[in-house]
Amino acid sequence: MDFNGTITFSATPELLSVLNRLIDAFTAPKDAETKTATQGAPTRPTAPKSQTVVPDIDEPVTEKPPQAKPAASPVISLEAFREAVGNKSRNGKKDEVKALLAQLGYANVTSVPEEKRQEIMAAIEGI
Repeated sequence: MDFNGTITFSATPELLSVLNRLIDAFTAPKDAETKTATQGAPTRPTAPKSQTVVPDIDEPVTEKPPQAKPAASPVISLEAFREAVGNKSRNGKKDEVKALLAQLGYANVTSVPEEKRQEIMAAIEGI
């Protein structure tokens, strides 16, 4: 079975070393298969971090430019949201925090949907 293709990734030098040894194991000539790394089996040099190791191929490789991701507001986890609201409540603003949540239609901190936490967090910080 032949594989003809390109794989591009970023990895640590240790992972690249392991992958290069795997490539060498599958691409080594038949007479070199019995040698081990300590007996002088062929090895590839370790590539620096974020450098791509590409085996020789017959087809030209074309890279697609990275697509811009739409700017999204950061998502606040429930735990972080609870902690921030709890800190404000412990600092003497418990009634104001409860009133704000009630005014916005939320019975408690856990009923605030994920997509609204950033907006409500900013309002609570303004108290």
